Amino acid sequence: MMTVKEVNETFTGKGLHIVLPLPDDWLVRNLEILEKKHLPGGVVALLNVTYVNDRGEETSELFQCDTKVDHKSRKQVREVPSDVHLKEHLLPIRETSAFQSETEAGGYLQEAASHFLLDKGYSPVEQSGVADICFQSGEQTFFLNISIRCDSAAYENGRNLIQLRHDHGSEHEYGIVILAFQDSLGVSLIQQERWISKHEEYLSTHHIGVYAVDNLNPNQIYAFTVYPKTKDFRRYFMITSGQWTSVRDRYVASRGNKGSL
Repeated sequence: MMTVKEVNETFTGKGLHIVLPLPDDWLVRNLEILEKKHLPGGVVALLNVTYVNDRGEETSELFQCDTKVDHKSRKQVREVPSDVHLKEHLLPIRETSAFQSETEAGGYLQEAASHFLLDKGYSPVEQSGVADICFQSGEQTFFLNISIRCDSAAYENGRNLIQLRHDHGSEHEYGIVILAFQDSLGVSLIQQERWISKHEEYLSTHHIGVYAVDNLNPNQIYAFTVYPKTKDFRRYFMITSGQWTSVRDRYVASRGNKGSL
């Protein structure tokens, strides 16, 4: 094993100005580059680091690092494999971001969230009247409620999930599934973002996720509050949520000539 200081020095020696946000004397057992994105003059890298802290405890954690790259080292960095399959099996892409009815939107969210959990190795379980979607893997259950709009009904869904977490325990996962863009159903992007800003701290404190399914790509889901605890979920949402700003900006640009957002 190498110390954190030695790992940072190794990166520097290869022209990568990456600094792990850990104490220099902690030991690193393993390090993987899960994702990298080239930017002008640098790279954004998602690292999976297994380290041993000063109490001898081994922990795996994900870090997203922005780094400048020395010109002479750029070729070497490009050779590091970075392909990450967010899902093994994919649902088809939609042709339009708009939805014609609540029924269409609700069915889309149900299919996208269920398919995502199936793809991650979870299986549906019968939990009549408990939540809209219940999937289980081992001893862990993922409870999800569907809210096509960010409104008072979505807030009540969140409150119900908080009570459900109190009843079933913190070892399980809980979340609200929403549409990423809801203007075709009467909620503007501004209203949606105000709702999230208003309730984000409350829901996060109670470990309730808000998961937004992309209107065009049902395989792309963004986390607006907390991430699930499981490493595979965390990796997925760190990648997709890191793409949210550019997805939002493209959507705003595409709607620019179609009225207020």
